[in-house]
Amino acid sequence: MKVVLAVNFNLPAQRLCAMLKEFNSREISGSTSLAHRTQYIKKFNTDPTYRVIIIKPSLSVGISLFVSNETEQP
Repeated sequence: MKVVLAVNFNLPAQRLCAMLKEFNSREISGSTSLAHRTQYIKKFNTDPTYRVIIIKPSLSVGISLFVSNETEQP
């Protein structure tokens, strides 16, 4: 099972990420570089050990967490 958490503020997002570390949680915020953002989403979509991703709702526009036929598969 994979989980996407939407959190409005940075501090709760950081705390959740730390608390859920055993699930390879990753946080995507406005300060996350495009390279890291792309890497986190790819890992979330393709690696079963990456089970939690934490985003800010204002950032969710333009982020697709769905794997399509055009997406490179491992």
